[in-house]
Amino acid sequence: MHASMTTILVALTMHVTGGLPWDVDEYPNPQQDPIGCARSGERSTWVCDPDRLLAIDEANLLDRQITKVKNHTGCPCDDSCTGPGGRHHRGFAIAVALAEKIIRGKGEHETEIFVENLRKLWHIGLCGEDIVIFFNEQRDEGFSPAFLG
Repeated sequence: MHASMTTILVALTMHVTGGLPWDVDEYPNPQQDPIGCARSGERSTWVCDPDRLLAIDEANLLDRQITKVKNHTGCPCDDSCTGPGGRHHRGFAIAVALAEKIIRGKGEHETEIFVENLRKLWHIGLCGEDIVIFFNEQRDEGFSPAFLG
């Protein structure tokens, strides 16, 4: 798993493009709106890059590595490994979100709040085993919480 996470993080090389700042409520969900996430041709994806900061090959590599992690780790949920619709839930759920800019308020920790709100809106996990890795090109900053419960 360590090699997969390293690959995921190394693949986040950025390419400058133009775009409007994203509000968390308008940012697309990669599982529900792959086209909005610049992942046309995919039925669902773990990578959302609406500003097209990654090359298609980089986004495809991320998707493959994330899927490997999900499929090759066990379900860490104590009480249930059955998700919506009775489908069996596999291992850790990872999503990658990239944006050139996000709407900023005047408070501290805005990036962390944006990412936590994405994680809650996307519902990719069952028991806190999910993580959203985020990169904000405007600030040249990333955020990947160690644990969100």
